[in-house]
Amino acid sequence: MYAKGETISEAKEAMCDMPPTFQRARVVFARADSASADAQRATNDELKDECYRDAFNKLFDVARTAVMAYLNTDETRWDGLRRQLPRRFARRFRRIIDLLHIQYAYAGNYPQERADQEYRRWRANVARLVDDLEAAVSP
Repeated sequence: MYAKGETISEAKEAMCDMPPTFQRARVVFARADSASADAQRATNDELKDECYRDAFNKLFDVARTAVMAYLNTDETRWDGLRRQLPRRFARRFRRIIDLLHIQYAYAGNYPQERADQEYRRWRANVARLVDDLEAAVSP
């Protein structure tokens, strides 16, 4: 792009302010799955824990990105996003925030003895939320 400095800055700002898409949300599943697979291959408990925490947090990122797409916003703060959602979605998103982001990823309070099953269960729950959000805005 050839232009004056102001034009380039304005273009960069405009490109960064575009809300994510549902497709983008689904791409993040690959990162979550990769972290889960890394946890299963981990050779020590500390690395396994770190990988599972990452996997659960990436599932939260999928949900947050889908909510941003649903709301057509580039706002990233989860509490502000939750407040803008209709009640039926806000409750589900709040549970994802509380459990996946805060309890599992941040505090490390996930069921370690069945972490893989818990990951698969929550992956399916998040995928349903993404699908439901997308269906709600599709004609």
